[in-house]
Amino acid sequence: MDDLISVIVPVYNVERYLPQCLDSVMNQTYRNVEIILVDDGSTDRSGGICDEYQRKDRRIAVIHKENGGLSDARNAGLNAARGRYFFFLDSDDFIAPHCIETLYRLMKETNSDISIGNFQQTHDGESPKAFERPGRMYAFTKMEALEQLTGTFYLQFTVAWGKLIKREMMSGIRFPVGRLHEDEFTSYKVLYNAKKVVFTEERLLFYRIRPDSITNRNLSVKQMMDWVDAFQERAVFLKSLQLTSSYEKMFRPIFVKMIEIRKAAEEQGNQDVVKEMDLRLAAIRSDINTLPAKHRIYHNLYYLSPDLWEIMDRLYIRSKSFVRTISGKVMPGW
Repeated sequence: MDDLISVIVPVYNVERYLPQCLDSVMNQTYRNVEIILVDDGSTDRSGGICDEYQRKDRRIAVIHKENGGLSDARNAGLNAARGRYFFFLDSDDFIAPHCIETLYRLMKETNSDISIGNFQQTHDGESPKAFERPGRMYAFTKMEALEQLTGTFYLQFTVAWGKLIKREMMSGIRFPVGRLHEDEFTSYKVLYNAKKVVFTEERLLFYRIRPDSITNRNLSVKQMMDWVDAFQERAVFLKSLQLTSSYEKMFRPIFVKMIEIRKAAEEQGNQDVVKEMDLRLAAIRSDINTLPAKHRIYHNLYYLSPDLWEIMDRLYIRSKSFVRTISGKVMPGW
């Protein structure tokens, strides 16, 4: 346990949850950590709590900065990190005492570049249950790890948190400032840099569901478009690697989200976004026609009759089996 591990915690207006988060990091069985707290312009007591904890533990460093968003805060932590490995943790979540030690041990045992742990969902105000241990372990090659971005462990492989990452895997990679779904823009690049990725089903992190969190707010049309941009960017990347199955699976969520955005924009009278979505839907039509027949029929039905497509899509959802992540989010499979 000689390697220094940088635990990067972006902090913004989480005074209610921050002590539990920081206590869980300070009490890790793996002791050789630096804890970088990035106070992203908090307007509550969060910044002061960071300073209080810095006085308690010399391993803690605090960065106070103007508000720039989650990506900007993570990037600030990355730029300050000295560790051989990085571990991201959101400031309203917390981890099991053996979390970092377990991920480090698995990484060393399997000679992996990224070590990923499972998580347990907890709702705000809920008494957390005990962590489950142990769990089944999987070792993935680079290509197998990328395929998980449309597979069973989609969410675990996509999010930034809950992973132990070798410094080299983040070389030249930073989170996109000012955009939501920053993990979707970034995770595939990090996975591509790895030769091997290890994943354990053991639940090492508590992921807190809050009604006021970023992912649970009613997102604007423009914000939803960040998700589409991220998915389209990743689809092009997977296609370039000839990961055909994963590339094909990504079309449905991209296609459906574009239609959802167009419908929302139409209801809001936002004709600029309606026109943009029409252009995007037209642009991917040529790509759709390169897909297998079952995909072509499903997608092209929309261009013939959007109303009929919507009926068929509802029937499709009822009849198909979907890959459901632990968070309850769904990644459709064909």
